Amino acid sequence: MGRYIIMRRKFLVAWMLSALAWGVAGATTVTNQGAVFRFSEWSPPQLLQVASPNGYEALLSRSATVQIVDGYKRVTRELVRLYFPAHREMWIGPKGDYYAISGNKIWGIRTQNGRILIKHSVHRAVETPEDSTDLPAYAEAVGDDALGSMRDRETRAFTALQIFGIHKSYALNAAPLYDDGFYLTGVEVVAAGIKVSMRCNSLSYPQTITFNASQDIVSIVHGTQSIPPVSNPFKVVSNYPFTQYSIRTIDTDHGDDMALQANRDYRVAPPQTGRQNAPVSVVRMGFTINAATGRMLFGPRDCVVVDIGGTLYGIDIRDQAIRVYWRQNTRLPFDEHAFAACQEQCRAWETALANNHYTLQPDAVFRLPEIFANDSRFLKAYEFSFKAITVINGNILVSMYCDANRTCPEVVISPDMKVVSHVVKTY
Repeated sequence: MGRYIIMRRKFLVAWMLSALAWGVAGATTVTNQGAVFRFSEWSPPQLLQVASPNGYEALLSRSATVQIVDGYKRVTRELVRLYFPAHREMWIGPKGDYYAISGNKIWGIRTQNGRILIKHSVHRAVETPEDSTDLPAYAEAVGDDALGSMRDRETRAFTALQIFGIHKSYALNAAPLYDDGFYLTGVEVVAAGIKVSMRCNSLSYPQTITFNASQDIVSIVHGTQSIPPVSNPFKVVSNYPFTQYSIRTIDTDHGDDMALQANRDYRVAPPQTGRQNAPVSVVRMGFTINAATGRMLFGPRDCVVVDIGGTLYGIDIRDQAIRVYWRQNTRLPFDEHAFAACQEQCRAWETALANNHYTLQPDAVFRLPEIFANDSRFLKAYEFSFKAITVINGNILVSMYCDANRTCPEVVISPDMKVVSHVVKTY
């Protein structure tokens, strides 16, 4: 019992000292949305050298702790306050992993719970950052995310997947090979803006993004491969159908290229026929972008895409026919304009698709019963399925399965949409 009383006294003493520390002169208490913020006094200023376009700039740095109590939940966080005297910019937020100056603003970058958080400073018309009048405003800006990542209106948070896409293996129907764990490895200030380097736990190569002061993503790099920055979680765009893409490879006439793919399902109501509860059909569409060239192709979701001579061809097999799509080709830039250009192309394509009752006609059709008309094994209406689509000698090799008669038909199609050769193999 005596030991319990001693431990309890020690706890009470520690609690009283803690309460006294929070009640010293200079501390600030703010209540917002039911949460109580207890800010300690700011520390004396120190000089902090931060990377900038001119090399390094000196900022005034102060730190404080904030205790947030919301019901039975309690967290304590370290805050950092940076002041850029040359341009009167103030940055307040949780301690960052890296800081930089771009566009005369202070940028803080950190990771938390599988997300990267980027926050920029705001202009303050003050000469010195001595007062604490901005703490109530900061507590209000944090709002109901006080116990989370403490995001305010200047903070953008996103996962690596929103930038770099979902990684998939080279197989056509492979499961995703990624996890969301990643960490920052460095921040540089370059001519185009701020370059953030990171690594994902599931990848063997680094990844980088570069964004400018207007929060446009200027470049995205997988290892050594630059890809068009067609996504930008810094900016919320309404009615944009493709918000996430996957990474895979496509076969070309010079080897494998990295490609971006995004898909969307459209629920299409049938025309008015007088029937009640008529079934709603699902039309699966998407686009593929060759990351090496910026070439972009729209087509059915099940298409296998290859690149020959800089033109993308989408091939699928349906209704005993090889269907080829290539006329919906366009090219995207590799700079901050790629995001807007991709949106514009997607909206134009969706409008044309809707005007055509969500039916996309192939640009070329090769009917397999006609190609193999002289082969008695294909006299019946057999079904064909994909085996592989490859590029061989500048042509498209379509290999298929016909399970009914245990054969593997192959058709070679030239870029000018002519059948070069065909053969039937068995298995």
